[in-house]
Amino acid sequence: MLPAYQSAAEPDLLSHMLSCLLFDWNKDIPPTLALPATAAAAAAAKSPPARDWATRFFILLPGRFYQPIRCQLLESTIGDIQSRYEALSYTWGDANDKVHIKVNDRPFPVTKNLEVALRHLRLETENRGLWADALCINQSDVAEVSTHVQRMWAIYENASRVLVFLGQQVEVSDGAFGLVFELSGMRIGVDHHLVDAMLNDPQEAESWQALLRLMQRPWWMRAWVVQEYAVARKVTFVCGPSELPNEDFGKALEVLTDYKFNGSLRPEHHRLVRHIATTPIHHLWSTRQT
Repeated sequence: MLPAYQSAAEPDLLSHMLSCLLFDWNKDIPPTLALPATAAAAAAAKSPPARDWATRFFILLPGRFYQPIRCQLLESTIGDIQSRYEALSYTWGDANDKVHIKVNDRPFPVTKNLEVALRHLRLETENRGLWADALCINQSDVAEVSTHVQRMWAIYENASRVLVFLGQQVEVSDGAFGLVFELSGMRIGVDHHLVDAMLNDPQEAESWQALLRLMQRPWWMRAWVVQEYAVARKVTFVCGPSELPNEDFGKALEVLTDYKFNGSLRPEHHRLVRHIATTPIHHLWSTRQT
C-alpha cells in the first residue's frame, strides 16, 4: 500500500477508482484517498499490469509567480490518470537547501530547485496536473522508493508530456534557446556555411557561450535522463520562463553533429561545438525518429 502523507478515510476499492476516474483538473478535485490495505495486498499478489499500478500525482494550484506554492496531493493508478498529467524531469539540487511549500494545506519541505521549477510551471488561472518524484514518492519509505524505481518508466511513458527543467534563467539564457531555434531550421549537410557564419559572428559569441553553459548544467549528467527522455511521448525543455520543444533541440544537435564531422570546423571552435553537440540525448533523439 502506498503510505498516505496524512490520515484519510479508507473507502472500498470501487469508490476509490470512481472518485479518480475522468476528472477535470479545473473542476472537481477528488479528495486525497488511500488504497485499502486488503485491496493493495491483493493487487500486489496478482502482479497487476502497469495501468493498475498505484501512484500519487498532484495538482499545482494556480497563482501568480511570487505567491506561495500550493499543491494538492492525490492517489490514483497510472491507468486512471494516463495522458492527463505531465511528468517533471529535473535535478534535486542541494539536498540541504530546502524551502517549504503547501501540500494539502500543510507545510512540506522540498529542495529549492524543485520549488523554482514549480514556480515557473504554475499557471495563473488554471490547475496543472503534475508528477514529481520528491512529492509523489514517500522518500522515507525504502520499499516504496524501490518499487517506484522499477516502475518509473511507466510514469514517464504514460504522461501527456515530460517537462525537462534545466534550471533558473540567467541573463543570456534566452540567447541560448534562440540559437537552438535557429540551428533547428538548418538543413543537415547543406547549411554548413550558415553554421560557419553563426560561429564567426561576434554578436553571437555570448549566445554560444550561454548555450555551452546550458548544455553543461547538471540535468545532462543525470543517470535517469536516458529513461525519462527515451520513453516520453512528448518532451519540452524549460529554462526559467522559456520553453523549447524537444524537436528543436534534437534537430539542432543533429545539425551541429553533422557540422562537427563534415563541416569546416575551425580549431578555435572545436571544443565549443564538441561539448554542445555531445549529450546523452543525441543518440536517443536519433533513435526516437526511427
